[in-house]
Amino acid sequence: MPLVELPPLLTVGSALFYNPIAQRTLSIANYWHDPFQDQLYLRQNTFLPYYDNRIRSERSASYKEAFVKLRRFVAIQGPGDGVIDPWQSGDFSFYNRLGTVENYTQREVYTEDLFGLRTLDEDGRFIKYIQDGVEHFDWVFNNEVIEKYILPNLD
Repeated sequence: MPLVELPPLLTVGSALFYNPIAQRTLSIANYWHDPFQDQLYLRQNTFLPYYDNRIRSERSASYKEAFVKLRRFVAIQGPGDGVIDPWQSGDFSFYNRLGTVENYTQREVYTEDLFGLRTLDEDGRFIKYIQDGVEHFDWVFNNEVIEKYILPNLD
């Protein structure tokens, strides 16, 4: 018997990550969101839909309160990332059901201000940068990238 009943035509990622063992042991599984399996994502993912308040919990208010307390939220992203898909999800944009990238301002998490993103954006505290030519692991391991893009945003 499978751990989770999976619908047909699942991506490999969804088949791997939408199960209780992966959700308990693999951090990447907690961030996995297959836009073509949104209901499965909401049923099986034990972290992200709660953190972004798509699923309400006893912690929903505190998640939003904590996010809204930020003096600023800086999203640095770029098409050269090579790992994050879509790369625009760095600012909470994401694929819609048609498979095209939907701007974060059109998504429910923004329009309903589920976790405070719209509040920060309207207050000018949501800062977005697009940097081409920076690969995913450069943000952590490339001193030049860190000095140029990360350190100036830290107080």
